Amino acid sequence: MRSNSTSAALKYGKLFALIVLCIITASCSLESLVDVGDAEIGKSIEPSVLKSKNGAIGLYNSSVKKLGFGYSKSSYNVALMTDELLGIVAMPGSNSYDARTFTRDVNSNLVLVHNGYADLNSARNTAFQSRQLFKQYGDSTTTALLANAYAIEAMAIVQLAEHLCSGFPLTRVPFEGDVQYSPAVSTDSALRLAIILFDSALAIEHDSVSFLTLAKIGKGRALMNLKEFSAAAIAVDGIAKADSFFLSYSQTLAPSQTSPDHAFWTLTGISSRYRYSRMSNGEGINGLMWMAPTPAQQDKRIPVATTTTTTGGVTTTVFANPAHQLKYSDGNVKLGIATWIDAKMILAEEKLSRSEITWLDEINEARRSVSLPDTVDPGNSVARENLLFREKAFWGFLKASRLGDMRRLVRQYSRNPDSVYPVGSYTNIGSFTFYGDAYVMTPPTAEWDNNYKYTGCLDYNP
Repeated sequence: MRSNSTSAALKYGKLFALIVLCIITASCSLESLVDVGDAEIGKSIEPSVLKSKNGAIGLYNSSVKKLGFGYSKSSYNVALMTDELLGIVAMPGSNSYDARTFTRDVNSNLVLVHNGYADLNSARNTAFQSRQLFKQYGDSTTTALLANAYAIEAMAIVQLAEHLCSGFPLTRVPFEGDVQYSPAVSTDSALRLAIILFDSALAIEHDSVSFLTLAKIGKGRALMNLKEFSAAAIAVDGIAKADSFFLSYSQTLAPSQTSPDHAFWTLTGISSRYRYSRMSNGEGINGLMWMAPTPAQQDKRIPVATTTTTTGGVTTTVFANPAHQLKYSDGNVKLGIATWIDAKMILAEEKLSRSEITWLDEINEARRSVSLPDTVDPGNSVARENLLFREKAFWGFLKASRLGDMRRLVRQYSRNPDSVYPVGSYTNIGSFTFYGDAYVMTPPTAEWDNNYKYTGCLDYNP
């Protein structure tokens, strides 16, 4: 599905809406609505048709789908912006680049975030529109969906706040009436708004565990970004191991489709693996060592492709060259964006922040869930922080969360950004010699062109 500029997407979203198939059948189950691959009717429908209970359901379902698209593209952008993946390579030996090779003032850097930016804004505005319709046309059977719409809108804002500069717009498009253009909103203000929306979701009584988990984890993330660790721990307390919210992606072609529009960005294929899934190891001096010395030692949370050869009766297994990740080996992905693991990481960080000796118990309980051995206390505050954020990174690999944590290491833990982000000479083949100085992503240039209230970021610091 092709994304337009944010402003254009918002304007057209005001006039028309793509309605999912369940609008017509009115038979979708609650859990089916988290499937990013639900088929859409291939036409636009006048707003007057949406003024109904089913119209509200259709807009809501579209918001979930857009959130899924936004997460997929954000995963890709964050992987390039941070140390998760090396960069885009057409094939071995071809030119390559990494998001940080561009400075914050170069338009090409803005393009990297463009598609995810548009989808996340579309998700929050479609959720907002569905809420308006639920309040007018909904009944007791749509109460849970009203709560869920609050959570979807809030989660999209958290994603934007974690990735973008402080000072991005939050333009609102009501179902009827004029577009409410937004000036620059600070990171803290955006997160405060998200928390209010999450609280609204949690205040509406319903029994969807998955969406309650989304609201609790989302609120916890927003509070962690504000360095309100105690409140974040309270927000996620009580989340059980089985509680989770997944976005599901499919590369199966829907009727009349010629391309798998609902696949995760890691769609399989040898060319795609070389272009999009190349593993980095200690990228730019500061990057994590995602790959162990040998395949036998590799952390099972991040599987990496291997090759096997037999010489003289001796079989040897090594990492593929170039190595590529296999956590998401094709476009059929269940992306857990709010899980028990996320709660454990928040609880561990909150305990560490007040020197509670059981902080490591939270990490080890999470590790035991996938049969990893316990880790041990490294003995000093900096090493403990490094261990915590390494665990968060390994659990969150390609979940669009790494950039937010790197920014927090600078903002909340007083790390020098040059000790956190990839720096130094850029060793891949290509035109660039050194990593750039971009610490955050920025809204696309179309935002300046079409939003008369927006004049740019407040600052470009982490």
